[in-house]
Amino acid sequence: MTIHLIKKTRKLQNLFHPSFALSQLKLLYPLLLLIVLPAALWAQNPEEPEKPKKSDKNEYKHHCFFDHQSVSIGLGAEYTSVFNVTGINAKVYYNLGEKFSLGPEFSYFQKEDEEIFDYNLVVLHIFETPWVGLFPLIGGNYTQEKTPDKNKTAFGLVVGAGVHRNFNRFTIAIEYSRVFGELPDEFITFGVMFNIR
Repeated sequence: MTIHLIKKTRKLQNLFHPSFALSQLKLLYPLLLLIVLPAALWAQNPEEPEKPKKSDKNEYKHHCFFDHQSVSIGLGAEYTSVFNVTGINAKVYYNLGEKFSLGPEFSYFQKEDEEIFDYNLVVLHIFETPWVGLFPLIGGNYTQEKTPDKNKTAFGLVVGAGVHRNFNRFTIAIEYSRVFGELPDEFITFGVMFNIR
């Protein structure tokens, strides 16, 4: 019994001996490295909070570009130099990207007994300046001129350019366009668009 107690006492003494502690630390050292090193590296390079992206629906505000894959609906006044009258213009643009838009436009004019219906399908590209957006546009045109005596219809090419400025969800724009074809015409349009994001 006494021999057994002496052996147990020696074992306990060995646990507290410096050489035993060092040998055990050598075994635990790789494990400590796996735990402590990544924690130390993370503390030195914490993850930066994500910045809001330009296309974030709530944060995006630009003076001339539009949200990617958004829709803009516009209404305005349009003047035709050929008939010397002012009519109405409506448009719906699908913004393929920040700088590219595509969509139909409709204009209506009335002068005495004559009515003019003007349909365009245009694509435009926006160029940024510090104050406004500049855009050339090109597309197809279909015009109907109706009088009590006769009706004329023609297809043509529409080419133009404009300037616009965004104010949060609203855009104010002015553009000049010209129709080339059997029924040529020139238009100046001033309008407001609402941007659905």
